[in-house]
Amino acid sequence: MKIVGIYSFKNGKETIDQKYPHLFKEVEIVIGKISAQKAKNKKSQEKTMPGKMLFNPKVLNSAFKKEFAKFSWQDHRIPCEYPIPVEKAPGNCSRCSIFVECPGL
Repeated sequence: MKIVGIYSFKNGKETIDQKYPHLFKEVEIVIGKISAQKAKNKKSQEKTMPGKMLFNPKVLNSAFKKEFAKFSWQDHRIPCEYPIPVEKAPGNCSRCSIFVECPGL
């Protein structure tokens, strides 16, 4: 895979360039080692595109996890607090814990 564009939300790219350039280089290396074509092995079952080959997200996630592990990156779960109660948030229930998954932090 390759990076074809970068969108910097709230100057995030500039901050990474200044404070963590070595980490962005690792991300570039990992992306360059992933073969998207190897992950294009999921056959669509949708009526609008029957039989079309799609990218399999599980295969892509595994490939990224394997490559990031070579740089000792690990997944972390960070609990998040939201300004509205969980039971009122769309699609959530009061029994659910809310986490943000941050690969590599």
